[in-house]
Amino acid sequence: MRKALLFMAVFVVMALGLSFILHSPLGLFLAVAIVVGGPLAYARFTGRGRRPSKGLYWRGYVSFKEFSLVDIHMFPDIRRQERTGGWGRKGLSSGRCEIRDTGIRWRSGGWATPQTEVSGTFDLPWSEVEAAGASCLPGKIPGLGGRLTVRLTDDRGVIEGEFLGSVKGLSEALASSRCAASGVS
Repeated sequence: MRKALLFMAVFVVMALGLSFILHSPLGLFLAVAIVVGGPLAYARFTGRGRRPSKGLYWRGYVSFKEFSLVDIHMFPDIRRQERTGGWGRKGLSSGRCEIRDTGIRWRSGGWATPQTEVSGTFDLPWSEVEAAGASCLPGKIPGLGGRLTVRLTDDRGVIEGEFLGSVKGLSEALASSRCAASGVS
């Protein structure tokens, strides 16, 4: 987190310096482009590559499609509740997701997502996952999010969702954690 704040501070200082040097509206527009475009370009081309720590390869927010969680009976801790409101609802349940060497762990956002019908947690071991992958979503910048698809073994279904973060970073985390779980180097 400190690296990200330092990174943003450098871009803000560069933008303010450019705005101060040019003394014109052009400087202001260039400054905004630098402050917004710099971090987005960095996220797009670099991704969020991290080394695993204590079995954790990736952590972030994932919004799973509710129908893909409710139809699968292997999640006893997933509850369906009456939603409040309906305006702007997209059928997604957001929560915190972790990609670990043991599998995928997800916990719903609770009070932060009042319009969702699905809440709870699930721990999905890699033995129950046939394939998992991250891909780009149309209209989203790959450094800022994408699609997560988890296909379960024995044709038990597919869990689909959207995540915040780097497509490259999540793809690498999925591949690394599955290799670690299977003992392949």
